[in-house]
Amino acid sequence: MHLLVLPVWRVNKLVYKNTRDDLKLQDLQQWPPRSQIPKLLPKLACKFIPFEGSEEVLSRFWLDRVSYNLLHMRFLDEHSQWKLGEEYQLQFLVKKGIWTKVSVRISYINSRKKKIGMRITACRGLFKHYIGQLLLENNSNWSPKQLYKLQFPVESIKSAINFSTVTTRQEYESVINLREKAYLNAGKISDHQDMSDAFDDRSIIIIAKHGSSVVASLRLIISENDQKFEHEDSLIIPSHLPRKDDMLEITRVCTHPDYRAGDLLEGLFQYSAYISFNQNRNWILGSSTKSLLPIYQRLGFQTTSLVFEHQDFKGGDKHTLFYANKNDILYGRKVSPLIWSIIYKDIYDFAARTGLIKKVLIADRLRVTLYLCFGFFIKKLRKYKLHKSMAQFNL
Repeated sequence: MHLLVLPVWRVNKLVYKNTRDDLKLQDLQQWPPRSQIPKLLPKLACKFIPFEGSEEVLSRFWLDRVSYNLLHMRFLDEHSQWKLGEEYQLQFLVKKGIWTKVSVRISYINSRKKKIGMRITACRGLFKHYIGQLLLENNSNWSPKQLYKLQFPVESIKSAINFSTVTTRQEYESVINLREKAYLNAGKISDHQDMSDAFDDRSIIIIAKHGSSVVASLRLIISENDQKFEHEDSLIIPSHLPRKDDMLEITRVCTHPDYRAGDLLEGLFQYSAYISFNQNRNWILGSSTKSLLPIYQRLGFQTTSLVFEHQDFKGGDKHTLFYANKNDILYGRKVSPLIWSIIYKDIYDFAARTGLIKKVLIADRLRVTLYLCFGFFIKKLRKYKLHKSMAQFNL
C-alpha cells in the first residue's frame, strides 16, 4: 500500500507540506497550529434580565449535549436567578459581536453537578445551526444526521473534518470497513465481502476523519505503462486516452451514510485535487453511476460513451467512464465560475504560490482573473442560500 504522509486540512484551509513553506512539520499535524487555536471557554455565553427591573446578567455555559429542542448544559457562573419551569428571554452570542434572541423554559436544575436544561420555545434558525455546528466540531460522538433529526442542523460538515492520507494499518482497516458499510447501504453489494484488493498497494488512499472515525474515503491508483488499471477488469480502455504513466485513477469513493447530503464530498474532492496536482501526472480517470455522474461533470470531468457493469458491483447500476485534464480544471476551462471559486480557487493559489504554474496562456489568465472577480459575489450568494435554509428551523 502506497503510504503518503501529508498534512491534514482543517477548517476549510489547506496546509501544504512543501519546501517553500515556513511552517514546521510538527505544526502541520494539526490545523490550526496549537498556539493559534482560540480558547473555546466559554462555549456558550448569554445575557438576560432575571426579573423585571433588575440589571442584565451575563451567564456562561459548557454545552454537554442536546435532545429534541432541549439544551443540556453546565453553568460556569453561580446564579440563583434560574427558577424551574420559568420562561426566560435570552440573548446568546453565536458569532463575534452577533447576539441572537432565544426563548427558553427551564426543564431541570442540578445545582450540585452544576447542570441545567433549557427547553427552546422560540428562536431563529441561526441559533440552531450554531448549536449543531458547535457540537459537530467539538464532539465527534455526534453525526450530522443525528443532529438534523434533533432539529440542530449544521452549516458545514467539512469544517469539522480532518483530511489526510492513510498512514497506519488501523486507518486502512477503517477504510475497508467504511467501504463495506457504504456500498451495502447503497445496494452496490448484496452481502459482506472483502473490500480490499491489490490496487490498494499502489494507491494514495485519502480519508476524511471526524474525531478518530473515518467517515469518507477515496483512492488514487498510481499505474505504470506495464500495469493495468482497475477499470480494465470491467472494460477495454480506449487507445485514444493518455498513457497510463500520465494518469491517476480515482476509485472507491465512499461516504458514511450519516455524513451525506452536505459539503463533505466537496471537501474530499478539494483535498484530492491538491494531492493530484502534486503528482507528476496530467490526467485523472474514473467512473460513476448515472445518479452521481452530474456531480463529476460539474467538477470538470468529461464523460465518455463507455457504459459498463463494474466487475466488483454486479447487479448494481451501470457505470460511465469519465476523465479530466488537471490544467483544464486549474484554469477553469471545463469548470463553471461557481465550482471553480468554491473548490479549485485554493488549489490555484497554492500552485501559483509554490511555482507549479509555469507559462499561462493569455486566455487562461483572463479567465482566472474573471473567476476571481466572481468569487466575491459567489460568497454572497452562498451566504444568502444558507440563511434561507436556516429559516425552516425557526421556532
